[in-house]
Amino acid sequence: MDKVIVKDPNFISYPTANQIQFEKLAFSSSKKEIIKCKGRHDCQSFETIGPYHIKVIGYNEKMLGLPIRVIFFLNNNKFCFGEYCFSASANDLIPEIRKFFCKNYLTGESPTGDSFYIENADHVRILFHFNGISLSVKYYNPACSETDHAVLTELFTQKWIK
Repeated sequence: MDKVIVKDPNFISYPTANQIQFEKLAFSSSKKEIIKCKGRHDCQSFETIGPYHIKVIGYNEKMLGLPIRVIFFLNNNKFCFGEYCFSASANDLIPEIRKFFCKNYLTGESPTGDSFYIENADHVRILFHFNGISLSVKYYNPACSETDHAVLTELFTQKWIK
């Protein structure tokens, strides 16, 4: 099960008063709205789970001079989950990457660990997670529909981001 959907009690959660958005897009944005904001995607994948149609669209970009993948998961054409995937070349720069993400959301106490949450009052959360091999930063809004939650849970359990 993905640790952003079901919180890991071993990871510290830092509160933020700020709105959390992935790539400045609201959760429930359509694929058309994402493309209007981001331009043509570099890759896409489709997955059908029962009556649900999952689209995954990705962009190859740079952040802090590092190559990253920016991934949008859409259920029935509505954005419900986002992820930044860093290559292993980023592992030596985790403190700088952590600082980059935290500066937009946290004041005062700054995380020092390799895995933690940032969560706002609406329970929208970011999971900053280094699993020992690679770093990912995941954005999730539990207020997305129960269908989105169930489909994402099934999707991650089956084959993707574990």
